[in-house]
Amino acid sequence: MFTSILNLLRLKHYKKARLLKTLSGLQFYLTLLLIILPCLSDLIVRSLLNFYSIDVNLLDATVFHSFLMLFNIFAWLIAILSAINLFKEFYLSKSNIVGFEFKKELIKQLITFLMDHYEWRGTCRASLFIPYKNKLKIYERISYGIGDSDFEEGKAFFRKGQGIPGKAWDTASSGTKVDEILNSIQIGNIPVAILKDEKATRRFFKENFGITDNDIYESLSSDKSKIQSYMAVGILGRYQKLIAVLSIDSQDPEKFTDFETLKSKRDGKLTQKLTIVGEGDPGQGIFPRDVMTQLCKLLPDSRKKIEEASGWDEQKAAAKEVAFMALAARSIETRTHAPSFIYPLQWVLNQIKEIFTMDI
Repeated sequence: MFTSILNLLRLKHYKKARLLKTLSGLQFYLTLLLIILPCLSDLIVRSLLNFYSIDVNLLDATVFHSFLMLFNIFAWLIAILSAINLFKEFYLSKSNIVGFEFKKELIKQLITFLMDHYEWRGTCRASLFIPYKNKLKIYERISYGIGDSDFEEGKAFFRKGQGIPGKAWDTASSGTKVDEILNSIQIGNIPVAILKDEKATRRFFKENFGITDNDIYESLSSDKSKIQSYMAVGILGRYQKLIAVLSIDSQDPEKFTDFETLKSKRDGKLTQKLTIVGEGDPGQGIFPRDVMTQLCKLLPDSRKKIEEASGWDEQKAAAKEVAFMALAARSIETRTHAPSFIYPLQWVLNQIKEIFTMDI
């Protein structure tokens, strides 16, 4: 209830319709004043009489009370109409704000899904930034183990090309292809030694993250001296317009190695003990070193057995030993290919795009 009243006073339901918001604001706050008009009737009547140099004490009591009664009727009519207008504005606001809050709830659930899926735990924070004029301003933030994070609305911001979110704005894509998503992902890692020195941290942000504007650097929270890993990806909507930038940061080092490896090589080993393989032979993969060592030791003996075998049964038994070791090697690590790994991120980004463009 309090949130609805607060959003009503801010007239958030008019969103970007500035002229309508201004005119409705004047009407709303004037109505708010007029609703208390009956309480001031006596004071207003006496003030009017004094203004026209009419002495209230010399005026006939009946005439004065009749005049006051007429003014009271007029004041109550205005107050009732004002109250009706206020209720209309409140329910209009509530109907629009339900849509606004509903969108936010959907987006928070999508971000939560990503944090669970990619195991963004520990000190991870996922923040969604949206474009406002020539800046990115924070729209929602979820911190692992905390939930909805408190943030000063409009404080932390980025410009295009500055900071990891700003770079993600610069490379944002429509998200229709895996390669587009991978190319749009921006990753930054800060050595812990750098974070211990404030001047070195500022220099690192400038040289590596492109934050040249001091107001952007100062808008960041004090956590910037603790965060070691950053990742951000931007999504474009209709007419190649930026919809949002999803930014994830962590105080743990190299938290987003999976994405970094995938982005640079299109294949690599995941921290979740998975091996990413490309579009080639599904049999491709990485054998664990200890199993490969055993396999190499077994191969010469097995080959000799096959060559010296007196019949098919002996050859088949020797071949089975090699096949078994190869099968064991492949079953040690589960494999997935790049599109499967990146698909949850791609799907969530596209859902966010749909939510922002939907009319609720």
